[in-house]
Amino acid sequence: MSEASGRTATVEAAKTPEVVRIELPTHYPIGPVNVFLIKDDPLTLVDAGLNNDESWALVQQGVRDAGCEMSDIERVLLTHGHTDHVGLLRRLLDVADAKVYAHTYCAERLRDPEMGEALASAYIFDMLLECGVPESHIDKVREVRASFKDLRITAPVDGDLEHGDTIGRYTVHHAPGHSPADILFVDVDARTALTGDHIIESVTPVAMLRPVAPGEPRPKMLVEFMNSLRATRELDLDVCYSGHGKPIHDHRAAIDTILSKQERRTNRVRTILAEGEVTPYQMCQSLFGELKDAFMHMSMAVALGHLDVLEESGEAVSETRDGVLYFRTAYPKR
Repeated sequence: MSEASGRTATVEAAKTPEVVRIELPTHYPIGPVNVFLIKDDPLTLVDAGLNNDESWALVQQGVRDAGCEMSDIERVLLTHGHTDHVGLLRRLLDVADAKVYAHTYCAERLRDPEMGEALASAYIFDMLLECGVPESHIDKVREVRASFKDLRITAPVDGDLEHGDTIGRYTVHHAPGHSPADILFVDVDARTALTGDHIIESVTPVAMLRPVAPGEPRPKMLVEFMNSLRATRELDLDVCYSGHGKPIHDHRAAIDTILSKQERRTNRVRTILAEGEVTPYQMCQSLFGELKDAFMHMSMAVALGHLDVLEESGEAVSETRDGVLYFRTAYPKR
């Protein structure tokens, strides 16, 4: 493991010999992030860490420790577009003649990150207002998103991937939920998959708010995520190389744990909702207390997601009044 200071790269030979895990530090609550060097033809890097000098130095060290150079990398596969997974892509392309492949949604935002951020921010701020979040809390989210400006990068993508596509040895499985662009790279013959943040050992990934074009219905991300997990559970896999933490050797058990945790939280939301009508913000307060964390939009996504699950199952109904979204149980007390 890397030292507590985060200044020593971890390079771990995974179960499949040609897969090398390189662990890089982040300042996010999730902790270190993984990139994977696939010692194959072409030499491939999966994901690209966070955009800062420390991570750049460490990924170069990790690649060299694996007997390669950054300039040798010919292909980059991106599991999704979050900043801790794509941040070093521009630096890599400055030293390597590599082709980049990502889900179409991710590819569009890498080509024009300012457009993507403008759409995402406008949607998220409006959505938080609709959920009943006070302006003072939304200001904290604005500050956080503004602080990410230096982490966002512009980069070309050579291949836009969709579910069922193949890229070398891998079949692409679209698994929306944590983000709309989550894809798994599945090596059917080796029974392995590179899964990004779709499955993380001992962690329940958050189904983040997803921006949509004006007039489109709001996507129910947690519902999508749980459906994606159930589909992934059916895959015949021995190892999943996760975006955080060590490789997962029993993906069905890991998924069952995530689904069980989600069900327990849904039960709690169901109990709270039985007491009376709530906004998503009020539900969030009931679940997590007073929201002072700058990442409170993630907590809001959790609360709204479980309300969506209940609405999807017919146990809750929602309506918008004076611009604010309210949920109530479909089974009122008699």
